This record gives sequence, C-alpha cells and structure tokens, in this order.
Amino acid sequence: IASKDADFVAQHRRLARGGVASLALVPYRSDVRRCRAAGVAVAQFEVDRKETDHAEAFESRFGRPFDEGETRRVCLEVGQALRELGYLRAEEKPFPTAKALAMFFVTSGMQRENIELYPRCIAAHL
Repeated sequence: IASKDADFVAQHRRLARGGVASLALVPYRSDVRRCRAAGVAVAQFEVDRKETDHAEAFESRFGRPFDEGETRRVCLEVGQALRELGYLRAEEKPFPTAKALAMFFVTSGMQRENIELYPRCIAAHL
C-alpha cells in the first residue's frame, strides 16, 4: 500500500491477521517509525518536490545526454514488464508509475541502493 502517510497501519495489520503479506510505502521517517512500531513491513520513498528538468536530471545521473525517444521505449518496456510481474493492474496503462517502481525495487531487494523515483525517466532506466 503506497501512501503519503501511515494511516493504513490498521489495514496492514488486518491483512497480516488474514495471512496476507503487505508492505507500507511511505515518504516520511515519522511514518516509517510508526509502521515499524506497529510491526508493519515498511519502505520509505522520497519524491523531489522541486521542479526538475528531466534532461538535466538524467544527464546528471547517467553522465550521458537524455534521449526522449529512447526513454519512451524504455518506459514502455518497463511498464509492460511491471504489468507482467503484477506491479501494474491489467487495466492500467503500461507506464512505470512511482508506486509500481517502488514496489518492484523493494521486493527485488534494491531498497538499500540509491533509487530515484522522480523524475521517472531515471527510475525507468535503472
């Protein structure tokens, strides 16, 4: 459950009582502490609040020029893979959302690496 706060702690606990594993994805350290205190598996994500130039952010991260055509192809490929893996519902567009990417990175054990979810062109290329 991706949320901007820890209000879903009770839902996670209900799922656990029913034998369903869940993971809280929250942006704030205080929510991480609250989830951990409640025994809920949690991962923190961060969204850069300032306006970011995608090309500039991409070039800074990867050290090469941003190519919009390449990024469209990568996003489509990643979105389709996320759908096939169950991180996107069948009715959702095959586009790598921050939520789907965060869930993929966490369940893949990549949450300890320097993962950037925004701009999504960076996350898709990771």
